[in-house]
Amino acid sequence: HRLLLDEPELAPELHRRAARWFAAHGDAIEAVRHAVRVQDWQLVGELMVNGAAMRALSAERQAFGTLLAEIPVSELHTSAELRVSAAIACFIARDYAGFGKHVAHARALLDECDEKSRRSIELFLCIADLVLSRIQGNVHDLIVAARQLLRWLSDNETARLPAASVYEAPALSNLGVGLVWSADVDGAEQPLRESMGVGTASRTDLTLVNSLGYLALIE
Repeated sequence: HRLLLDEPELAPELHRRAARWFAAHGDAIEAVRHAVRVQDWQLVGELMVNGAAMRALSAERQAFGTLLAEIPVSELHTSAELRVSAAIACFIARDYAGFGKHVAHARALLDECDEKSRRSIELFLCIADLVLSRIQGNVHDLIVAARQLLRWLSDNETARLPAASVYEAPALSNLGVGLVWSADVDGAEQPLRESMGVGTASRTDLTLVNSLGYLALIE
């Protein structure tokens, strides 16, 4: 209250700093909440492609969806990052047609991104292809997308991106699912087990449940 009375122009910058601090310390919900509070929609989009998107697979996903619903529809066309944000909101709402539509729009906007942003968005698009393949039951494309994502994550330059640490576990888990679906049960067990051992920063709630469930089926 004192800040808003004495230095109201400072509040937006403090919210942006808080958003980046929470993102750097692994609290995506608080990071996005501060960015939404100041209506810095592009910052929301950047947080999403830099790793916050994977909170859609956590127990916090409904709260996350509520925050993303604050983004005005009129802002979505302005950047690939905001299309990614809209895609995640659709995923949380189980609107998979909308998810695919926004993913396609994000891909169309790639040429407008700088190199660093482009690589982060491409990582998300790879996992989006993985998600769409799984939803459609397309086993071949699911395995291809998971292996492609793992190849990218093994690249030193890609591994330094903020988002890279959160994608390894779901890539391994979904590779295991694809191999189970294709009847390669022996091949599926290793990536499923590896997905559970890559660290809590990379392993979300639904990823863990997914891997445990398929390991149980294998048993």
